[in-house]
Parts: sequence; C-alpha cells; structure tokens
Amino acid sequence: MLRGNTIINYDDPNQPYRGTLQGIGCFDGAFVDWVVENNVVITDHWHGITLSGARNCLVINNTVLDRNNTRPGPPWIRVGNHKKGTAPVNCVVRNNLATTFNNAAGVLQENNLTIEDPASLFVDPDHFDLHLLPGAAAIDAGSSLGAPRLDRDRITRPQGGGIDLGAYEWHTDDVLPTEENGSAQ
Repeated sequence: MLRGNTIINYDDPNQPYRGTLQGIGCFDGAFVDWVVENNVVITDHWHGITLSGARNCLVINNTVLDRNNTRPGPPWIRVGNHKKGTAPVNCVVRNNLATTFNNAAGVLQENNLTIEDPASLFVDPDHFDLHLLPGAAAIDAGSSLGAPRLDRDRITRPQGGGIDLGAYEWHTDDVLPTEENGSAQ
C-alpha cells in the first residue's frame, strides 16, 4: 500500500538549482497487488504516478498536478508496460484527478477527471492547497468500488451523495478527521 504521501517538486520557482522531480515512479516491476491511494503529487515531470509492469494493482483517489506548462511534463497517472513489453494485467485507475492519464491498453479507467483549470477545482493550487472547492466538478463524481474509507486528511468518505475524485473529500468545517484505518480492504 502506497498511501497518503505528499510530493511537491519545489515551493520557490526562483530556486537557482531547481531540478525536475518525478513523483511516484515505480519502474521495472513486477508490482503485484499494489494499492496507490490518497497521494498528492505536484511536480513538473511526466511521472506523477507511474507503475510499469503492474499486476492486480489499483490506483485510486490520487491528485496529480503540474507545477508549470513547460517540459518535462505534464505529469500523468500511468499504468504501463514493463520495459520488456509485458502489458499490465488486471489493473484499475479510478477516482483520480490528474493533469493527464497515459495508461496502457487493457487498464480499466473509471471516474477520472483531467485537470484543465486548477482554479476551478482547488482552494489554492498556487500555494499547494488542493482541497476541493464547493461545487467543484470532482465532488460526488467517483465510484465507491475500492475507494478508501478516509481521504488524505482522514475525513470519512463520502461526505455527500458520493465519493469525491482525488485525494481530498469535500466537507463542511464541522467534520473532523477520524483515527481509524482508511483502507477499503
């Protein structure tokens, strides 16, 4: 289980020796029975979340955002072939928000949303606050199938009519985090 990580490439765009940082890059698998959930990746590289050579893996309720509009990038969520060409088997990418998706043929993709205008979805994307805005298109747009019971902040899912896309579940200020384990398993 790869859960609840926050990866931010940089917070100062004028950093003199800034490099491009990959988010979650799992290459040269096999990666078997992995669950990648509730991660937030803000980077300017292609690999927001990448699993190459995956079998029976679930990538669910993650948020991957591009820091800028330059190359390398934009960062994607990708379940792809192993470097030897072996295709992924029985993998699902569901309930994610990402700048782009680049999955191999045969990967089941459900209830994902491509981020086109971060300001329409997130509280303050320029300052790394990727909590959902009230009324954002990601709210109640997900599937409960395999979804984590808790979001990145340990808020119980769902808070409305359905599971929200991405790592954060929108909620009112009176809803508090829980201490229970958040996996759907």
